[in-house]
Amino acid sequence: MTISRRIALGGAALVLSGGTLAFGSPAAAEGPEVVHLGQDRAAAGGAGAKAPGYSEIQNRSKSNVRVGKNWCGDDTSPHPGGPTCGNDSPQQSLKPGEHSYESAYKDTDTFKVKGGCTMKVQWNWDGEEDADMSTHTPKRTTWYKVWNHHDIDIESYKC
Repeated sequence: MTISRRIALGGAALVLSGGTLAFGSPAAAEGPEVVHLGQDRAAAGGAGAKAPGYSEIQNRSKSNVRVGKNWCGDDTSPHPGGPTCGNDSPQQSLKPGEHSYESAYKDTDTFKVKGGCTMKVQWNWDGEEDADMSTHTPKRTTWYKVWNHHDIDIESYKC
């Protein structure tokens, strides 16, 4: 499923801003960066919807990536500063070549992009390897939610 189809399912508009893909309402373009990539199929009500399950991250970049086990609350937009669970979310670094399912947590719900850095991410549904690529370049350090049934690939991370 392409990102444009995922966005259509979520009823969101595509906003291109400063070389960064941002998804959200048109009003979101004026406020904080809002990204709803990788929305859960069951939450989106799309065809082939699955019950909530694990989400995973594979680090294909040449840099360590900080990942977190939990995402708390209902707000799924990127969270500047720290993960939504604060200190209640276990975190660790995912080294280049590591997969969170084996090296961190079986269900990995969030990853961090440092402010001013650029990360390229492929948001795959489980079993897919051909999803569109998105680029994240937040102005300040931001944590991103990984939806259930996603196996995302971090293709590059440069600061």
